[in-house]
Amino acid sequence: MNVRQNLVMVTGAAELLGSIRVQFGTFPEWFAAVGTVGALAVSMWLLKQQHDDRQDERREKRSSQARQVSIWVDGVEETETNMIVSYIAQNGSSDPIYEVDARLPTGTQGTFVRFLGMMGPGEKRRVRIMVGRSQPVGDKSPEIIFVDSNDRTWHRGRRGVLSEGDATEMNDLRKPHPGAFPTLEENPYIDQLPPDEPRRGTKLDS
Repeated sequence: MNVRQNLVMVTGAAELLGSIRVQFGTFPEWFAAVGTVGALAVSMWLLKQQHDDRQDERREKRSSQARQVSIWVDGVEETETNMIVSYIAQNGSSDPIYEVDARLPTGTQGTFVRFLGMMGPGEKRRVRIMVGRSQPVGDKSPEIIFVDSNDRTWHRGRRGVLSEGDATEMNDLRKPHPGAFPTLEENPYIDQLPPDEPRRGTKLDS
């Protein structure tokens, strides 16, 4: 290939490159494009925030009654042979709750479940269980399972955590547990009530 042919090739390539025009636009055009993208991003973020806020409001409204239902340890009485643990269950809402179960774990001595039935608006009830002194009583933090006035089933756990669940899923929580005893039948306390204790507890003045 001689010098003349090289010159022709270089000239052709230069003409080809010259025919290709890339339009990058002016600075104002670039600034406007960036502003448009930024505005779109802000709009999308605001829409997401509004959606999240509405979701939070719906959750708050859905659990508004359930959040007013609680249970706590009220004290421990000791006798010569037994210990009596007292709990307070309270419906602080302005509507009744239904199918109330107080779930009362004691560690090795079992988990007691006391059916309280319906609790009226503002109702407070004391529940007492009796356990032996021969074995230690573990964490006595109680739980409560109930159905609200909109037929939703709720569980307030041992640390006060509130969760909604399917009624079928809650069935296991509504069952007593024998603890360190092989079976419920061999647990001498699981179905025994303290003296003068109504099975559904004692209603207290609000």
